Amino acid sequence: MLKHISSKVKQIWINYRYQHHLQRSRFQMQLEDLPPGLFEHWQQCAPQEFHGIPRDAIFFVRAAEGLMMFFDFVSHSDRPCGLPSKAADSIWHAWLSLPNAAQQGLQIESFCQRYFGREIPHLEAERMPVAMSDALANTLVSARIRTGHDPAGAYLPLLFSLDRRLKMPEGYAYRVKDNGVGYQDMDGKGRAIGNLSFPVSLDPFYLLSVGLISQSAFDAYRTEKIRRETSSSYSSGSSCGSSSSCDASDSGCADGGSCGSSCGGGCGGGGCGS
Repeated sequence: MLKHISSKVKQIWINYRYQHHLQRSRFQMQLEDLPPGLFEHWQQCAPQEFHGIPRDAIFFVRAAEGLMMFFDFVSHSDRPCGLPSKAADSIWHAWLSLPNAAQQGLQIESFCQRYFGREIPHLEAERMPVAMSDALANTLVSARIRTGHDPAGAYLPLLFSLDRRLKMPEGYAYRVKDNGVGYQDMDGKGRAIGNLSFPVSLDPFYLLSVGLISQSAFDAYRTEKIRRETSSSYSSGSSCGSSSSCDASDSGCADGGSCGSSCGGGCGGGGCGS
């Protein structure tokens, strides 16, 4: 009897948190229009591909929200974008394999057309027209601009920290340190492991070199970076400021190809070969 009551209370709490998150989301309309049966299908198929993934409704809605963020960023970019979250990608995979979706008019392609103004193809990494590292850089800049942040600054979009916040098994733990964007791999329990790597492709100098940010945006970043380092050196009594920037000769740098979804996270936009 007590076990039944405990289970019922837990379900009420989960439903409350689900609705609370849904109502606060910028993508409430899209999330409420997800296909019927997608949650149950995801619960069944996601663990087969993403081992150890949580299967509760809270994880599902937050991961689905991450996918909506990605679609939004893609729709406002004219370059291929990479998905930096395995949690969000698990929703995408489940939707693509949803039984009878075509017959019921529930295809993800028509959903994206309706809410984001274009179809957004899911491509394997090897089929993408650019390297995953560049696709992730495109997503980072598009996300910053779309959310009203400096494209060359140190702001880490929520989509990039999604796996870490959800403790996604084998996900990607992005974080900002010393004004730079880095990432760590995650183990089967969703814990960040190993050293923090700083992909060259996410460094502002690289973003400038490939035309993703303007010279004025880069100059603003450098000015702010110097100000912070100077302030830090004064407060610590040291004359040396730490820097997260790295170049191709730095053995601690990664090219970013290993810090995006293993299937490429898809890419969308005019740069997808369309």
